[in-house]
Amino acid sequence: MQVTVLGEFSIALDDIDLTPRQSKIRSMLALLTIEHGRTVPMEWIVDELWHRPTSAKPIKTVHTYIYALRKALERYGANPIVTQHGGYSLVLTDAYVDSDEFETLADSGANLLRVGISEDCPEKLSEASDNLGRAMSCWRGEPLRNVILGKRLHTRVAWLEERHRQVVDMRLRAEMRLGRFDQVIGELTSHIEQNPFHEGFHETLMAALAQSGRRADALNVYRDLRARLADEMGIEPGKSVQRLHLDILHGMGSTRTAPAGAGESVKLAQLPPLVPDFVGRGQTIDTAVDFLTRKAKPATICVHGMPGVGKSAAALTIAHAVAESFPDGQLHIDLDGADRSGLAAFTDLLRALGIGARELPTTLAGAVALFRSITRGRRILVVLDNMPRTADIVGHLPLGSATIITARRPPTGLFGVEKYLLDPLSTPEALRLLAAIVGSTRIEREERAAEQLVETVGALPLAIRFIGDRLTCSPWYPLDLLSRRIANPVDAVALSDLANLGFDLFYRIDAVYRDLDTVERIVFRSMAALRDRPFGVGDVVALAPTTPAQTEVALLSLIDTGMLTVLGPCTVLSNPIVVHPMVSRYLTELETG
Repeated sequence: MQVTVLGEFSIALDDIDLTPRQSKIRSMLALLTIEHGRTVPMEWIVDELWHRPTSAKPIKTVHTYIYALRKALERYGANPIVTQHGGYSLVLTDAYVDSDEFETLADSGANLLRVGISEDCPEKLSEASDNLGRAMSCWRGEPLRNVILGKRLHTRVAWLEERHRQVVDMRLRAEMRLGRFDQVIGELTSHIEQNPFHEGFHETLMAALAQSGRRADALNVYRDLRARLADEMGIEPGKSVQRLHLDILHGMGSTRTAPAGAGESVKLAQLPPLVPDFVGRGQTIDTAVDFLTRKAKPATICVHGMPGVGKSAAALTIAHAVAESFPDGQLHIDLDGADRSGLAAFTDLLRALGIGARELPTTLAGAVALFRSITRGRRILVVLDNMPRTADIVGHLPLGSATIITARRPPTGLFGVEKYLLDPLSTPEALRLLAAIVGSTRIEREERAAEQLVETVGALPLAIRFIGDRLTCSPWYPLDLLSRRIANPVDAVALSDLANLGFDLFYRIDAVYRDLDTVERIVFRSMAALRDRPFGVGDVVALAPTTPAQTEVALLSLIDTGMLTVLGPCTVLSNPIVVHPMVSRYLTELETG
């Protein structure tokens, strides 16, 4: 079977064209092809074809499309579509896929180029140029140009186009290092016609012309680029191009064989320091470390749980534990804040990796593609901290590097990711944390009061740290008095008022509440009467003005947030559920307004 993606999408078997004529079936098969070997969830297919429909009808239509597609392929002895849990996958074990060939050659060429530059080895550089040239020959124009593109296919096409530009740039670097300036000049003239604002191509052309003794032509290239950027965008060329322009003016441009920084490897160690008094989580940490380090391919994990449970601290502990397994760099992105877009985060990351302003992509798809290209073949660890559930970066995962995500609830659309729900600490662990802050002598002296105190706040690390901080400021304040003061339902200080003292748990829980959908909010508020005792699903069904099915689905989502805990290892339906004490306080304040 032969499959083409780089140009018109087609699928053929023994020279028989099997490409679907119906546009939606063709789009569905293109999506399965792009993701071949991986399960494509049903919601991805529906979203690609109809963009978030509100009825169940499209799912039935997808089943019909799959049936029709299977019948058409089976007629010629092919049956590559496999039904998986929650979706479908396309298995192309013995097929030729041009995009796979392109990626394999591009990866090989990039690695050879890196080695050739670092070792100054012409043989490696020549082999890199050959492989990258063969990768370019796989390209037959705009990918999937006969397919109607939804969100995911559009993202993948943008990624492939960015990758193609990178391959062109890498091959030109190899050719420049080999001194093949005349060949580079001819190729660049064509590439600049297609990419008139690509400063990297102009810079390489200027260097090649200067190396060939054509300084006047090199200066003309700069003048044309500068005029084009000024007229169309009102900006000046980047600093690297300007420096080369000055070098050529001063007669030094002939010493440059490639744009500054080409092929250089940047190692970053961006992990924030470990939390010094981190306690507990031993099994979770060990399991996650083993998962990240034993996988042959880069793995992704998601640490999630209620606000204040210590997700970031656990993620950093995991990251530092595996850091030696990722010697090429450990990167950290904090996605907290409404104005912290994926593009802004990856732009900062690319700058840290040495990418100049002129080379920074203007789309998230382009930024992620460039990041993948830079880090491809290298052992890199990425920590994406505080990821919102609907973050724009979710559609671009996995990144191709080992990744640790923290989130209050797992972002929608995360598949093939190992998830770890953090529960509050056990009472002994919570006491150890409190002792680390206020001193073990004080805890031993008032042990029973300390136990009551950590149980009152549900052994939540954020709450314990706040209490410990206040106690260190007031060493005379008895623990039993503080415990009674917090637990008193009549005159306890409102959770929302404690934000003035730096304890913002109310607003963290409130952010989770506001992120719930309408049904989840209704079910959540219906649990107010049950908040102080264990309850079952039936109790919530009886109280909530929603259908039993809606209630059960909503409870599953609320358990994912960590604000509800199932008592026992079995399913939700057969075990009691409890509301965390701090969430119970939030519900009380929500009721009273």
